[in-house]
Amino acid sequence: MKKTASLALVAVLLAACGSELDPDTVRATLPTPESVALRTAAADDAPGQAGVQSQALGETPLYQSEYAVMSYWTAVSVNVGVGVTLKLLQAVTAFPPTECSESSCTWGPWVDEGGLNRWRLVVEKTGDAFSYSFAAQNGVTGGEFVPLLSGVAYPGPDRDHGRGSFTLDFDAEDALAHGPLWEKSDYGQVTVDYDNLSGTSIEAVLLNGKNDDPENPVFMNAVYAFVDDGAGGELQVAAENLSTTERFSLRTRWDAAGAGRGDVHYSGLDGVLGNDDDARASECWAGQAFGFVEQYDSKFPDLGPESVCAFQPALYADVSLP
Repeated sequence: MKKTASLALVAVLLAACGSELDPDTVRATLPTPESVALRTAAADDAPGQAGVQSQALGETPLYQSEYAVMSYWTAVSVNVGVGVTLKLLQAVTAFPPTECSESSCTWGPWVDEGGLNRWRLVVEKTGDAFSYSFAAQNGVTGGEFVPLLSGVAYPGPDRDHGRGSFTLDFDAEDALAHGPLWEKSDYGQVTVDYDNLSGTSIEAVLLNGKNDDPENPVFMNAVYAFVDDGAGGELQVAAENLSTTERFSLRTRWDAAGAGRGDVHYSGLDGVLGNDDDARASECWAGQAFGFVEQYDSKFPDLGPESVCAFQPALYADVSLP
C-alpha cells in the first residue's frame, strides 16, 4: 500500500513538471533580428558596395544609384532599431526563467546596473499563439511596469521562421529612471508585422518618430513594406514630415542578380522642387557583379535609355501612410 502511494505521488509530480510551459519552446517562438530584417539587393549580395555612394567606381566616372544606396541604408536603420531590442529579448531568455506555469513563463523582475529600474519579461501561451510583454518599472518612483516591447508570435518549423507582430514603444522609456548622461535618441512607436513561413513579408509602421539628421531633425510618420520571393525582392518606403506635411516615397525592386530599379514620388511645398510641388523620378542600376552602377536616370536622360532597366515601367510606392 505504501509502495502504491509512493508511485502515485511520483506520477502526480511528473505530471506537474510536464505541464509547465517549456522555456525552449518560448525561445524558439520569439522573433529574432534575422527573421524580421528588411533586406535589399546590396544588403543581401554585397554589403560593402553600398558604402561608396557618390564615389566613382574604379577609374571610370560611373556612380552607384542614389536610390539603391538610399534603399539600403533605410533597411539598415530600421534593422538596427528593431534588432537591438530583439537581441535584448534573446539575451534575457538565454537565462532560465524565474518561474513557469502551464501557460506562461516569467523572467525577472531584476534590477538593472545602477539600480535605476526593474525589468520583467512575461510570455503567455494561448492556443497556437505566444503573447509577450517586455516591461520596466521606475526603480526610483515605483508605479506600474511599462511595456516597451509587446507582441504575439506564431511558431514556425524552426527558430528563424514564423509569423506575428510586435510593437516597440520608444516613448515608454520616458517613464523610467535615467542617469545624468542619458539623452533621448529614439521617439515614437514602431509596429512590425512579419511572416516568413513561405517567402518573406514584413511591414513596419512608425508613428511620431524622429529622423537622425542633426542638421534637420523632424518628427515623422513612416511606412516600410518588404517582400522577398527568393528570386528577387521589393522594398517600399513612405514618409511624411509632420511639420510641413511633405511626403516622400520610394519603391525599390531587384532581381536575383541584384539589378534593380527605384521609383521616387515627392509631394510637398510649392517651390521646393522648382515650380512643382509634385515630382517623380526613376533610376536603374546594374547587378551586384557590376557594382550596382547606375544605368538609367530620368533626371539625366543622356546617361542611358530606360530600355536597359531590369524592371519596366515605373512603379511607385502604394503603401498608405497613417
